[in-house]
Amino acid sequence: MRLCTMDGCGSKYVAKGYCDKHYRRFVRNGDPSDEALQMAPAGTGCVTLGYRVHQVNGKQKREHVLIVEKVLGRSLKDQELVHHANGIGTDNRNSNLVVCPNQAYHKLLHVRMRAMAVCGDPSKRKCRFCKQYDAIQNLRHTTRNQYEHGICSTEYQRLRARRSP
Repeated sequence: MRLCTMDGCGSKYVAKGYCDKHYRRFVRNGDPSDEALQMAPAGTGCVTLGYRVHQVNGKQKREHVLIVEKVLGRSLKDQELVHHANGIGTDNRNSNLVVCPNQAYHKLLHVRMRAMAVCGDPSKRKCRFCKQYDAIQNLRHTTRNQYEHGICSTEYQRLRARRSP
């Protein structure tokens, strides 16, 4: 019988080297250790999938949504989303929350944040072939909202043609 790979845990293996408890932590937090557990202070809701959640009228509602709705004085519209500027889902300070009008805008924020972290310039985009960041003028925009260098695309097509019979 296979056992969990976590130190001190002798439970039966379920998946990815972990028992049921540690595997669920791994899926939820990306880390199966006890340090990954995020506990909310008593009486302040619970933490689920990295976000603090409260019960409101018998339904669960994420804390950052409640905070934004209170500040705006209205409920969020169906397509509106709340973005955490620093990427930490439990940091619900007003200064860390940004209301996005739709999913496309929210995705753009993440693309720009990634570019800023990697190359220091949020206006650059990553080539889908060579994975290098470059100015948008030097890249082609594809139909699937991706970017590519012309030379990288040509080389990819050449290699692909060589592989197929």
